[in-house]
Amino acid sequence: MGFFNWLSERMCLVPPPVFDDSSVSPVYADFVHLGLTSDSLVINFGLLPHTFPWGRHPAIVLRRVAMDFRTARKLLAALKMTIQEHERILGSIGSPAGCAAETQEFTSSAEPIHPTRVNLARVTGTPDEVVFDFVCDWKPFGNVKVVHVSDRVVTSFRTTKGLFERIASTI
Repeated sequence: MGFFNWLSERMCLVPPPVFDDSSVSPVYADFVHLGLTSDSLVINFGLLPHTFPWGRHPAIVLRRVAMDFRTARKLLAALKMTIQEHERILGSIGSPAGCAAETQEFTSSAEPIHPTRVNLARVTGTPDEVVFDFVCDWKPFGNVKVVHVSDRVVTSFRTTKGLFERIASTI
């Protein structure tokens, strides 16, 4: 028995972790803004205000997640596969929506939003929307059976495509 056969047998014996989302409440976001620090990518998810003929209203940030660049690259790969599969089955998504232009104003909700530091992002969804589950306590080694979802954000595919393009041009 070769090393790779032994390794593949061992890998099949370890089941994938179960995502516990019982304590998380999802938010819908149609606005995405990216920020960078020296060691992190920060993603702000929020809602764009309805456009009114009078004045300009800032977008409201509902969730803020921070991740290292390794996790951001994995998220980028998952987004790429999700978008490609969606476009293969249902056709082109169209122009991205909901990504903040450099001049777009945004504000947090009434209470300050501190970023959740995540090290695992799962991308799932339906034909109409994409669901992001963010986990902050996942350890890639060991026999982890359950991981607890800390944040869940639901976006449209157009907003997701915009997020993908912004991350790809940033990292």
